[in-house]
Amino acid sequence: MNLVGSTYINGKRIPVTIDGDFCKLYFEEIKTENDEMKPESTFKVAKLGSLSGWHLVRLSLPVDLNVRFPHTATNRMDWVIEGWDERAYYTEMTFSFSELDYFCPSSNSADMPITSRAATFDFDKVNEIFSCDFLIHGKNVKFRVITKNEVAWNIAKVTAKTRTFLKLDFESTQDMDFISDLYHCINNLFVFLCNRKNISLDNVVLSGIASLPFKSGPKMQVIRSYMTFFNKYKEPDEDEKVIGKTIAIGYVKSHLAELVQLTADSFDDKPTIPVERVHSSTHYRNLIDLRQTLNISSSFEYLQRNFCPEAISEESKQIYEEIIELIQKEYVDNQHGKKKKVGKDVVKFLKPSISLGDLLKKTIKGYGDWKSLENIITPEYTDYDPLAHEENLWRNEQAHNKNDFVVTGNTIRAVRMTEHVNYCIVLRHCGYSNDEIRAIIKEVLVD
Repeated sequence: MNLVGSTYINGKRIPVTIDGDFCKLYFEEIKTENDEMKPESTFKVAKLGSLSGWHLVRLSLPVDLNVRFPHTATNRMDWVIEGWDERAYYTEMTFSFSELDYFCPSSNSADMPITSRAATFDFDKVNEIFSCDFLIHGKNVKFRVITKNEVAWNIAKVTAKTRTFLKLDFESTQDMDFISDLYHCINNLFVFLCNRKNISLDNVVLSGIASLPFKSGPKMQVIRSYMTFFNKYKEPDEDEKVIGKTIAIGYVKSHLAELVQLTADSFDDKPTIPVERVHSSTHYRNLIDLRQTLNISSSFEYLQRNFCPEAISEESKQIYEEIIELIQKEYVDNQHGKKKKVGKDVVKFLKPSISLGDLLKKTIKGYGDWKSLENIITPEYTDYDPLAHEENLWRNEQAHNKNDFVVTGNTIRAVRMTEHVNYCIVLRHCGYSNDEIRAIIKEVLVD
């Protein structure tokens, strides 16, 4: 994105340029008569030479407005909204991106008989493939996946095509943070479904209404704005061959509503899918490194803790309680000063625990109300016992850096197996059956 324009701060015009994901503000001295001005990260920018239409810019870091000398403030942008109007109340977000086209192919939107090569397009028809409601920040949002036909024409030719859209409908709002969270919610959903972060979802269309002044009086007008998001850590988009492997909606449709809600829960500080630990791209997924192994094993511990029953048995808890009681009576209560303090610290941190390897084996074998995952992850991982031990040794090496562990092919297989278990936990929590989970992870993960 490239733009030359200006904004107004404390009554002064400040030149602004936008180049890619960078925004530059060219400051002169801004005098403040009263209190110091707070740092600001959101600015409305008027495009140079344009009589109407604003851009709303959100910077990654706030800019100090108490400028005492001329200088240029350069910062990255989190997002920018083209065609923004401060009077607009937005009610709908529309998503269209490459992974969505394969997640829900729109080719069936055209009527094309098997016996004929001629296709019929109904441009008034909208096919709703899936819809559900979910909650985010206490507000209800309608989630819809639709396909429709579009046509474009000029003197030379007429072009007809089918399109897939994902739409979110919500109560009218001017809260851009809420809208930003909606974008990240959908992005996170497809990060999980594609098992990589570099989803080609960078922009959305915002639709709403605004009361605009006319000679005959104010009138409600439809407003369409274009919101673009930036992420400097994102890897380049995948090619069409990789994107074409996106899982189809049919695999996840039965409990997609629960999966969407689980993704939205992260914005309300509830247990959710740790998508920040998913692979950065297909390249990184195929070349497991130290960071990714840490991400996968820590994701397992997070998911096991939040979505699985308590793994430590009541017998183990009872043993620890007896040991703590014995230390308290026989040592702590009979000591003074530093010895008493050390004794209390020992009691405080003495808690039942289970190693990563044993926890992994227990989760696969099943325990209590948690049913076995053996028939889901096999036959690829029939040797899960030694692989779980391998994962535990590798994790200990990372934690203690003993330099006595040699990475082998089994180490990579152990990490892959742990990732399979992670997906099993999430999908079972959402309500998918074992057969559905097996089919999904076969489409999404690498063995």
